Amino acid sequence: MLPTLVLLTITAFGLGSGSSPSGCDTSDPSFDYLLLVAQWPAAQGSASWPAGADITDFTLHGLWPSRIGAAVNSYPCTCTDEQFDESKVGSVLSEMKAHWPSYTGQDDQFWGHEWSKHGTCCNTTQGLKDQASFFGAALSFLNKAGLQDALKTGGVTPGASYAYNNMSDAIKAAVGVAPLMGCKTGNTLSEVGMCIDKASMKFTECDVSVKTQKGDEVSDCDQTQQVSFVSSTGPSPTPPSPSAGTCKAYGCGKFLAGKPCQCNNQCAQFDDCCPDYQSTCGSTPTPPTPPSDKCVSGELGPACSADSDCTSISNCIRCASSGHCTCVDKGTGRCAGGLVQAL
Repeated sequence: MLPTLVLLTITAFGLGSGSSPSGCDTSDPSFDYLLLVAQWPAAQGSASWPAGADITDFTLHGLWPSRIGAAVNSYPCTCTDEQFDESKVGSVLSEMKAHWPSYTGQDDQFWGHEWSKHGTCCNTTQGLKDQASFFGAALSFLNKAGLQDALKTGGVTPGASYAYNNMSDAIKAAVGVAPLMGCKTGNTLSEVGMCIDKASMKFTECDVSVKTQKGDEVSDCDQTQQVSFVSSTGPSPTPPSPSAGTCKAYGCGKFLAGKPCQCNNQCAQFDDCCPDYQSTCGSTPTPPTPPSDKCVSGELGPACSADSDCTSISNCIRCASSGHCTCVDKGTGRCAGGLVQAL
């Protein structure tokens, strides 16, 4: 196995006003390593996978030029204006259809996004300079990682829950370096990230700044709790016990990654307050006044009664159960406009 690690998720905010950059940086193409992000299809919810997609194994999300240290929350993006052209990836197209499918069924749109946003920033990196090389290299890294086989060899198979370290150690035993793991609600494994050294093009241990990055979708599994590895068929793993999903157990005020519900003053914005939030934390969270002209990640959008009320509003994709438009896709749990470096 090559010793390289690629990581799976990055925030998409603009540069912050502080000393450390944040989000998509179109002004500086520099980066420190590549992040390979793979997703577990069974955790993607109500997906519409295209014909020919192999969803029995991990599929690709992306190969992302990424940064470490003080710049860990930023990444270079859209470094040139070159558009994705399917005719340029003919040599790897069949593999892309099988192992890099879009959960929406819109492969060309997905690949175009990954190339325009991330691939164009590899235009001076040896072995990744053109579209065929970039997509081919990502597919090769996914194959070398052999994530599902690595987990199976370590006794980790879909349809059960496991200690975080057991899953991480199984991958490290096969690949040689530890992965990053991202979870959805209920501490359900959704993505695995592997860091890759851009000079040697081999898997490498992720920098400590990457391993401890806060709020990143590729590294937000709760390492103190069992991780659910859901199966596409048969019963899902037993969810955390009800006592774990309470503010009495969690405490009030802080966001806790990987938990099935939250107990901070923003939980109402995400419709994920624990049932005992009011009685335990002593207040009812009040969402901010919704904007009337757009959907913003982390906030309620304009009021609505049906999806058709939202589709013409900037960044809105559906009417949520809260009665407000949202940019959050039910299949991924992420904002289509980008809190994270997503599809």
